[in-house]
Amino acid sequence: MLPNKEAVVPDHEINTRLREERLGKAKQGKYVMQAGSFKAADDADRLKAKLALMGIESKVEKTKIGNSEWHRVKIGPYAQMGSVDMTKKRLKDNGIDAIVLESTKKATTKP
Repeated sequence: MLPNKEAVVPDHEINTRLREERLGKAKQGKYVMQAGSFKAADDADRLKAKLALMGIESKVEKTKIGNSEWHRVKIGPYAQMGSVDMTKKRLKDNGIDAIVLESTKKATTKP
C-alpha cells in the first residue's frame, strides 16, 4: 500500500514520458523509486548499504499498515524521467526491481 500522496507510474507510462521529455513536452513531476519494502529494518538497511556501494543514495522510510510496520527503501526525488529511467535500468542490471512513484500531492498557495 502506498500513501495517498504517491501513485505508481507503470513502465508504459515511463516510456511515454521519456518520449515527451525528448520532444520538450515533458510533464512536470516529482518522482521517487521504491527499491524494496521489508518488515525487518535490518533487511532494509542491507539494501540501503548495497545501493550505497553502487553509488546510489537512498533512505529508509518507516510506514505503518494496519498493525504492521514496514521499512521502505526509497531513492530520489527526481525531476526528470530520463534520470529515473537510467537509474531504474542500473538497478535492474544489479537484480533490484524498483517501482517508480510520482508525487500526487497538490501544491497549495496562500492568499
